[in-house]
Amino acid sequence: MKKLLLILTLILMGMNIHAQSDFISSSPVNEEDCFADLQGKGGILVLSELGDLAITINNVKAPQITPKGKRKDGLYVYEIVIDLKDNKTPKVEVNRRGEIYKTDFVVSLKADLMRAYKIEYVKMPIRMEDQTKSNNAILDEKLAEVEISTAIKDLQVVVSPKLNAKITKSVKKNDNSINITTIVIPLENINKAKQEVENLKAEHQKIFDYIDKNSSKATQADFDKEQMLRNQIDDAENALNTMMHIGVYANGTNREQIDLEPIGPRVKLCYGVLLLKQIEKVYVTECSAMMTEGARLYGLRQYDGARRNFVKALNAKDTPGDLIPSINTNILQCDTCLLYEKYALGSLVKMKQMRQAGEANQKDVVKYASGALEFLNVLNKYNPCDFYAERIEKLEKLIEDMPLDLKFTIAKWVNDYAGFYEDGKLGNVELWAYSGDDEPQIKMYQTDKKFLSMVNNHANDFKQLGESNDEGVIDIHLVRKDLPKGFFFRPVGYNDRIKIKYMGATEIMLQSECEYNKRQIRLKMYTRVGK
Repeated sequence: MKKLLLILTLILMGMNIHAQSDFISSSPVNEEDCFADLQGKGGILVLSELGDLAITINNVKAPQITPKGKRKDGLYVYEIVIDLKDNKTPKVEVNRRGEIYKTDFVVSLKADLMRAYKIEYVKMPIRMEDQTKSNNAILDEKLAEVEISTAIKDLQVVVSPKLNAKITKSVKKNDNSINITTIVIPLENINKAKQEVENLKAEHQKIFDYIDKNSSKATQADFDKEQMLRNQIDDAENALNTMMHIGVYANGTNREQIDLEPIGPRVKLCYGVLLLKQIEKVYVTECSAMMTEGARLYGLRQYDGARRNFVKALNAKDTPGDLIPSINTNILQCDTCLLYEKYALGSLVKMKQMRQAGEANQKDVVKYASGALEFLNVLNKYNPCDFYAERIEKLEKLIEDMPLDLKFTIAKWVNDYAGFYEDGKLGNVELWAYSGDDEPQIKMYQTDKKFLSMVNNHANDFKQLGESNDEGVIDIHLVRKDLPKGFFFRPVGYNDRIKIKYMGATEIMLQSECEYNKRQIRLKMYTRVGK
């Protein structure tokens, strides 16, 4: 008991300006784009070495913005999910907590696709300036042209080899300080790539409709063909996306992209690449002072004081209008941390009081320690620091040998002309534990055949735990220190009409309800029309 009280005392202790680089920038990271089960919504993946970002989206009603913590490569991950009915091209604004300067970017969203962007600081910021005029044109209708002008000597221009473009460099006639890169693009290759995507989609739709209308007659070969075409569409779209973007950067700068979507016969696009002037003056305005103090207090986990300073910044006379949404985001983060800190403290204090009174049993320890652990994990994602990490580690050791029962109830949801609705419970769904090192990508398990192949190739990473009954229920018994990385839910006998679903163990614990040693979670699995 003395050891437990010492651990609790250490955990409870303390529960109560960084140097700014030159320029915060955002760049698309196409290789990090990934498909995800977003139930038809669009997603944005924000990656950064910074764990204190404030992300704001003003032109979307209710974006879901969730910090996911740090990856093994050291990058912090922030996930954004947006209903495409609200806006397919949202504008994302990002700044570091308490800072005036921000970066923004507009994303073109697609259903069940996470578009990745990296947020970082650079020493020499650049920006693109569209200098295209209405009378810009070339003579050959089979070609298009992009002209890039800059005074930056080491500017690099990256063009996809599949464009088969001709690239020439020259110096501006009347100004030797301006370098010009001219990219002449044959439209034939772009048209072929676009046509390939359209042809594959048409072929896929044909086999998809056949399977949908003739599920009892469809063979495994039909399902294999449908999956093959789906993969080919993904590959063709990724190749086209790479072709349609020209990368621009220099040593020590952020990366910019030129979107070739506007090009066509005889079209000439003109861009200037400018080196932004470094801002050397120090802001001493009331707003910036309050923002800085708010960020300092937030970093010290003094969320109430941080909130008061952010509110003062919001109401300051010199507050820029375009900074108000970002300040509101900072206030919301303070509110979130205040709430979860209250929950964590309540759980820890209750457990300590029960132990001191000699009233606590193992079930009570599991209940309150598990609750505190979950709340501290949330806090550590919103404000990553050693303080939370150390206490999380102590709590994990405290309860690692204690049992955990999980009850899953799987509901069947249908998407048809009437919209999304529940249609009973889903039986015959296998539950698989996954203990691999890497986060599974949806491409690896989007069909039953692919999932079984993954299981066969990595047998040591998988273990079947159970199967849902006619009421859609799966009950399992686990030991906390042996929790898997995540769980796969594999519908059997539905001919790929219901997608295999993956959920991480942390996500399940956060979404589950009831007692902390008997967690319950309702899970939605969607079926295509035709059932």
